[in-house]
Amino acid sequence: MRKALLLLGLCAIIVVLSLYNLENYPQTWFDEGVHLLAAGRLAVQGQYSFGPALGPTVFFPVAAAFNAGGMTLLSARIVMAIYLLLCIAVYAGLVRYIGGTKVAVVGLLLLLTSPGVGLLTLGRQMLGEVPSLFFFLAAIWLWLAVIRQSNGGARRTVMLLGSGILFGLAVLTKNQLMLWVPAWILMAVVDRFYYKQGKIMDFVLPLVTAALCVAAWYLAQRFLHQQGERLIQYNAQEWSNALQRGILTFSVQRTLSSFKFISSGETFWGLAIPGVLYGMFLSLRRTKEGFAWGLLTIVAIGWLTWLVLLSVGWERYAFIGLAITSIFIAKFFYDLTDGFSLSWKMIRDKVSNQEWDGALIRRIVIITFLIGIIVWPLEGLVQNIFLTNDDTPQQIAAYIAENLPEGGEIETYEPEICFLAQYRCHLPPSYILDAAIRYVWYGGELPSTYYDFREYGAPYLLIGTFGSWTHLYEPDKVEADYDLLHTIGAYRLYQRKA
Repeated sequence: MRKALLLLGLCAIIVVLSLYNLENYPQTWFDEGVHLLAAGRLAVQGQYSFGPALGPTVFFPVAAAFNAGGMTLLSARIVMAIYLLLCIAVYAGLVRYIGGTKVAVVGLLLLLTSPGVGLLTLGRQMLGEVPSLFFFLAAIWLWLAVIRQSNGGARRTVMLLGSGILFGLAVLTKNQLMLWVPAWILMAVVDRFYYKQGKIMDFVLPLVTAALCVAAWYLAQRFLHQQGERLIQYNAQEWSNALQRGILTFSVQRTLSSFKFISSGETFWGLAIPGVLYGMFLSLRRTKEGFAWGLLTIVAIGWLTWLVLLSVGWERYAFIGLAITSIFIAKFFYDLTDGFSLSWKMIRDKVSNQEWDGALIRRIVIITFLIGIIVWPLEGLVQNIFLTNDDTPQQIAAYIAENLPEGGEIETYEPEICFLAQYRCHLPPSYILDAAIRYVWYGGELPSTYYDFREYGAPYLLIGTFGSWTHLYEPDKVEADYDLLHTIGAYRLYQRKA
């Protein structure tokens, strides 16, 4: 009864942390703003016009929420909070399935509180990381259930098809999940020669189904969308840009930075790499349990290797790999403490009988360390969720809506304000984002080298966090053509000189 109440209390806390203060924490920004604008167009015009970086599994639910509850940030974030709760539930279910209830609870606490993972921060925004993790973990859970079955038949086929559809939805949600494919093929080879737990069709059918799922979506766009051919070309270009922008790149500086991040205190107090190594140890057994750990280990190693060696190294890119790594760390502590076998009664009896022994002291030290890993970042996270009331984006959006004339236009690189104010904006073309990434992360030329905002001639100019970060709007050019009209926080609104 007590355990049930504790689990119920944990669930209640998770719900509160997922839903409270959604509008203000975290503060909305560039990426979310781009997604909000695309969802708004889908809701109002019925036109889907976004590339592969975020998929229909997010845009359609958010557009439906806009139509039902209004075109607001809160409407979108409620949808994302639902995805967040579903992801948490599937994570707990999968880990319990392969490691037991205690490992699931500890893994979940690590996942929730680690600043390097940022589950609650990412999951409350209109981004693709958490929904894609939800579909991906659900696919793995369903597929492992198939592997544990000894019988075949129609039920097995349906479950394999279901896992393939979920894998496909994961890829559609976030294009980085394509990294699942090489890990899947490698797992099939390892199973063929080492584990010998699955059948060849157990690997082929989900892979083919996932590919068909993705292909079906793009074909539907081609033939059902009014500008289908143009949209397909745009998607192909965006896939190419994504590969060049950050998915397949190399830089010694970014490699060192990424390695420093995954081995830092932000990621489970530096236990991410030891956790993966323990996952490899768990994978050595030629059993169905070892097979399950092997799959997770291959995915985690592949993901983190890609992060360090072949990506731009944004911390968000580590999300999937670190989420899986939390499972290994929880299992490591579980095994190290004999299943967390420590209670106040045990300690009291040992103290009263003066029967202290090395094993008990070791458990106390290890469990205390684990509690520290979880509790230390929790304080800051709770403060951010409950005490953050910085509504600067909403304030500048309200000023724009109330004071700028109808029919005007703003030149800006702050799409979140365009959404919040529902005001016409001119955003720089997509190739400027590639230039900005090269400038910020690889020391390339200033983005303003490729784009002169004055040529468009917008009567207003808004520079915020993202525009300042990318140095797109050079101060001397701004001062020459625009007068400062209003400032709120990091946002500066200008009016073109007469």
